Amino acid sequence: MHLKFDSEDLENLATLLADKIIGKVQAMEGLLTVEQLAERLNVPKSWVYERTRDRTNSGIPRVHVGKYVRFNLSEVIEWLKEHDQ
Repeated sequence: MHLKFDSEDLENLATLLADKIIGKVQAMEGLLTVEQLAERLNVPKSWVYERTRDRTNSGIPRVHVGKYVRFNLSEVIEWLKEHDQ
């Protein structure tokens, strides 16, 4: 089976792919490591790790990137307003 694409098709495909990649990179740029989050919140890393151990939805908001944990600062701040006094 051979597919034929004209230059406009290829350009549209390239644009769609580039938009997807750029969106993912932009989303990842806002993610913080445990160390970065602890520094931004002025708390020990152990404080952050303790809140990631909660496996329920009430734990600190986090994203798993493979074996690594990352945090979106704005989501964490909202979570703090609701959960941590």
